[in-house]
Amino acid sequence: MKLTAISVTSMADPDPHLDPRFGRAEACLVVDEAGRTVQCLANPHKDASHGAGPAVAGWMRDLGVGTIVSGEFGPKAAASLAALGIVAWLAPAGIRASEAHSRLVAGRLERKGHGS
Repeated sequence: MKLTAISVTSMADPDPHLDPRFGRAEACLVVDEAGRTVQCLANPHKDASHGAGPAVAGWMRDLGVGTIVSGEFGPKAAASLAALGIVAWLAPAGIRASEAHSRLVAGRLERKGHGS
């Protein structure tokens, strides 16, 4: 099963808002190909003194995630994701996770590293 993670602002909301920060996001919503929630997990690295982005990239690999949607990715996070073979997509801040997934499926997001 291909999994997608979406950086989100809350674990309490069933359709949380996209968190524009990848490494420092409050949580990650993991969804399947149909957009069904597999799990929503608190980001254990959000308060790291440094290296949050690469640490979250490794965490995503361990969860079996192949695609990430967030508002932005720092250069170290982007490099770590690319090295792990995880595709990063940029979505506008303020939208809901379901809208971010719909835009991903419809091909309406910008791929990080391709014109960004």
